[in-house]
Amino acid sequence: MAIITAGTGGTITANTIEGQIWQLIHLIQNGERIDSASSERFTFIKDDSFIMSGNWSLPARLVRDAATGLFSDSVAAFAPGAIPFTAGTGGTIRSTTLGQYFLDCVKYAMVWQAQATKNPQALQRFTLLFNAGNLEYSGTFLSPYTTVLGAGGTITETATEWLLT
Repeated sequence: MAIITAGTGGTITANTIEGQIWQLIHLIQNGERIDSASSERFTFIKDDSFIMSGNWSLPARLVRDAATGLFSDSVAAFAPGAIPFTAGTGGTIRSTTLGQYFLDCVKYAMVWQAQATKNPQALQRFTLLFNAGNLEYSGTFLSPYTTVLGAGGTITETATEWLLT
């Protein structure tokens, strides 16, 4: 499992990168569901083999720093359903906006997924593309999960960790 530190007081509380991405996907998808003006940028399905798979996209911006001549890209404003979000303090991922936080989590997971010692099975669970022409990030995810039936019929789903610390 790729252990990380959740920001104190943050919206996302999982202590693994797989868990953080799991929570973010559900948070954003719920925000899109309640916001009729929001475009559907996050879609997923869960199948009976306990795999959640889907696609995502985020608006991007590309900026040139006139002083240095360097370019940088980041997530443009994105908040479906006016989702309340805070990164908290002191966490591994420190982006302050929901979209950038999600993107940074995906990048973090992709760095780990590219390392043989962290991902000995060479699984590719996350992809990321940046289209500078369309100003959009997009990608896919494949996340195994577990489901537990609790007292009173409650169901709890959590991401299954597959990256090694």
